[in-house]
Amino acid sequence: MSMASSAPAAPRMSLLAAIQRGLGLPGAERSGFLRAYAALAVTDLSLRLWGFQRVVERVAPVSPVAAGLNLASIDVEQVNRYVRWIKSAARRHVVNARCLHESLTLHRWLRRDGLPSELQIGVRLEDGELKAHAWVELFDQVVNDAPSHVAEFRPLSHLHGQAVIWSKAVPQLQPSSSGRP
Repeated sequence: MSMASSAPAAPRMSLLAAIQRGLGLPGAERSGFLRAYAALAVTDLSLRLWGFQRVVERVAPVSPVAAGLNLASIDVEQVNRYVRWIKSAARRHVVNARCLHESLTLHRWLRRDGLPSELQIGVRLEDGELKAHAWVELFDQVVNDAPSHVAEFRPLSHLHGQAVIWSKAVPQLQPSSSGRP
């Protein structure tokens, strides 16, 4: 299974070139780009060391305050800045930051801000190969991808709270009568 990318892969920049590019941005954009660059590296390292399930479990739970929120009550511009910073850093990163890296990073940031974001993983079959894609939804709105692109994928299951509910997507193995799987 491969993760589909929402954009064609750009040539990887060297770490120095990427940081120089980030330092050339205006104040808030510079700090946002550098924060995203570092967060994508942490996400990549976390996935390599602990795996997807453990990384997702470490995302902050939905804040009780989030129950009273709606799309009109949040800072949509801040959410859009997060998306822009993460996508910009991902295009220039030495790590091959794919949709999973971007979406996990954005999901963590939104949850830390007390927003009830949901990480989604979807799949599709393309030329006999299973393709996967990750995106983030906030109040049932896709925030880091084009809804038309996301519509091409069938969600495995919602990633409610902190853990994937895999049983909805993959049947559980039943032990055989001999006690062996």
